[in-house]
Amino acid sequence: MKTVIVGRILLAIFSCCIYPGSGITALDHETYKIFVQAIAKKSALEKVVKKSFKTSKGSGTRKLYHRLKDSYSGISERNVHKVLLKSTIHQKLNARFQNRPRLRPIRARDVQVRHQIDLVDVNKLCTKYKGKVFRYVLSVMDVFSRYHWLVPLQRKRSSHVARELIRIYREHGAPLVIQHDQGAEFDGAVSRLCKQLQIKVIKGRPYHPQSQGKVERAHRTFKKKLRYDFLSTKKAGVNWPEGLPHYAQALNQDPKEELAWKSPFEIYFGRKPSVATEAHSSCAKEWDVQAEKYEDM
Repeated sequence: MKTVIVGRILLAIFSCCIYPGSGITALDHETYKIFVQAIAKKSALEKVVKKSFKTSKGSGTRKLYHRLKDSYSGISERNVHKVLLKSTIHQKLNARFQNRPRLRPIRARDVQVRHQIDLVDVNKLCTKYKGKVFRYVLSVMDVFSRYHWLVPLQRKRSSHVARELIRIYREHGAPLVIQHDQGAEFDGAVSRLCKQLQIKVIKGRPYHPQSQGKVERAHRTFKKKLRYDFLSTKKAGVNWPEGLPHYAQALNQDPKEELAWKSPFEIYFGRKPSVATEAHSSCAKEWDVQAEKYEDM
């Protein structure tokens, strides 16, 4: 492996010498990537794919391929698929159903123009965290970028939803439009908040989840990642309220075909994440401990 890397670097240096004075800036993008990419040997390929599958909490073949191709040379979509076929968890997560309703596309022209908000009912998985029992997840999605916020809620109340929306919009700013279904939890305090922030409200048709297309699809992906953790931990259980930031991170860093295989993070912020999920997943718990120390100060 070292021989291959050294050979590629020498080839890159030689290509620079063809154009005297051009320096490293004369290299095209593909040649430059030689300096930053690791070479994935066949023997190590399975380990690399399995690690990314675990970090992304059960992403599919194409998403894993687009996650890995910028970091490793020698990775192909076909090879990733071969590795995943051996995983029983992957097979359980990707059962095929033909009876899903067709989702109606909802479009936006830029980030922070339109948000879709909804509640995910996880009463069957109600979990105690920091002395509180959580039964719902507030899901907020920027339609243009598919960037996602996930917040645990104790109750299905408008005041609780409004409180969490204020926290999100205080940091990111409010959108021009909010779209939600006919749920009573979006009336009252949420309606007053939208009026105060001059946000236009669009309500979906009753009993018609297709009008909430993108956010409903994102809910399936979130539940799939949650199910991945349950299948992985087996009887140990999953504290999903504590893990919500990591589920949101996995959603926001997954490349999407409809975004030209860019991630929601890239579209929303206009750059790649400065800390790669795969490279630093082992440090996640350490970061959480450090964050708690700062909260106690």
